[in-house]
Amino acid sequence: VASCSSSELANEISRLAPSEILLPEARRNGDPGLVAEMSRACPAPIVPAADWTFHQDNSLESLTRHLKVRSMSALGLDDEDPYIGAAGALLAYTQETLRDETVSIHPPRLHDRSATANLDRATCSCLELVETQKEGQREGSLLSVLDETSTAMGSRLLRDWIVAPLIDPQAIELRQAAVAELLDRQDLSLQVTVSLCAMPDLARITTRLLAGGG
Repeated sequence: VASCSSSELANEISRLAPSEILLPEARRNGDPGLVAEMSRACPAPIVPAADWTFHQDNSLESLTRHLKVRSMSALGLDDEDPYIGAAGALLAYTQETLRDETVSIHPPRLHDRSATANLDRATCSCLELVETQKEGQREGSLLSVLDETSTAMGSRLLRDWIVAPLIDPQAIELRQAAVAELLDRQDLSLQVTVSLCAMPDLARITTRLLAGGG
């Protein structure tokens, strides 16, 4: 979860590239400007949800009950922050969609937007980080050149790293050290690659299992 200003919203949606965008029904039907801006930022369907599910008090009550905590501060979150309303609405939407009040969710974690460079859509487009500027294709982008990952999970993570590069020197050095070790130990690198090549998309499989999809 995270909060941002309205002027930053489209850039955040573009960076996240979600499969769906959930909006309060009143905003979805009554704010065509916002809907148009989101549609330009991401082709994902914009789904209307009941306004009451975004209400701060309703969301806080449903989240604390579902996660069995007295306050969201137990998870390092602020009960008064607007992201609580969004998280509660997402929980309600998931429960309704899956018709399961006991649906399993990971406890929300705070996304620290200050830990990465917040590249706007224009910058990502001009640099052709994840798709080409003219055709909008992945092939020919920086991502297509760098992506030699062995799993779908790794490919998605690499995309996240490219559109939100680290800015903390210590975090950058830790990542560089990990890469350097794999380069120095080719035997270990080969073992890891072979193991990963045989690995299915565990994230997607886990999601299907939790949703009762078998």
